[in-house]
Amino acid sequence: MFELWFRPKWEDETWPDGSPRRTILVSKNSSRLRFTHTAYKLETGLGGRWSAQSEGMDQIYWDLEADGGKLTLHLEHYLGISIFVGHDSGDQHQPSMRLLERAFGVLW
Repeated sequence: MFELWFRPKWEDETWPDGSPRRTILVSKNSSRLRFTHTAYKLETGLGGRWSAQSEGMDQIYWDLEADGGKLTLHLEHYLGISIFVGHDSGDQHQPSMRLLERAFGVLW
């Protein structure tokens, strides 16, 4: 069961190499229903397309491309659902960072 009233939150994290990463925490629960609902809201709200989808036993990664940027929607069984700009894009990749800001607005 997922939280009915959970609002997304900004979180500042650190990659294993020590570089900073800004993340949107969508849910503390790893509900597949919440994940697919979030994916739908992002796709329709940002006008993007899913360029890659990878699923394993405990994790799901989907990459959304829109307006020259790319976001990753991630479900981790123990950590919940989050959205971040991929490490390959780097924190300075402005189209992806703008897209992350827009994604927060779509989900809020």
